Amino acid sequence: MKTSAISVKIDPKVKHAAQKVANELGFSLSDVVNASLKNLVRSKTISYSLLEPSPLLKRAIKASQREQERGELFGDGEVERMAIEFQIPFLGSIPFDPRLARAADRGVPFVGEEPESLAARALLEVAERLRSALDATRVS
Repeated sequence: MKTSAISVKIDPKVKHAAQKVANELGFSLSDVVNASLKNLVRSKTISYSLLEPSPLLKRAIKASQREQERGELFGDGEVERMAIEFQIPFLGSIPFDPRLARAADRGVPFVGEEPESLAARALLEVAERLRSALDATRVS
């Protein structure tokens, strides 16, 4: 197998700790880096397990706790703000309606049961926006 060398700047303490763990598992640090790079090429994703929540997740958790203390179900505009922060489309809001949960529990389409409700109309609007977004991404 042909090999190529790469140079990476890394904290010496992290390198030492990583080498120790890799050795305990029966691998060299090169084996671990090679496996990580092969996975990146194959899956086109990078995934790591985090023991500590990211700063963004910490803010979201704190915001959720404040909303819960105020008795708010999802928070006013918080989902839209998070969509902007995550750079994903915000398709709309569905007002809380306990009939929606009951219909879902029974496996009955809520929009068919309560077509004039605010929640049903909002669901249809979100569905239309989603359909439009999907249509826009289709390649002809």
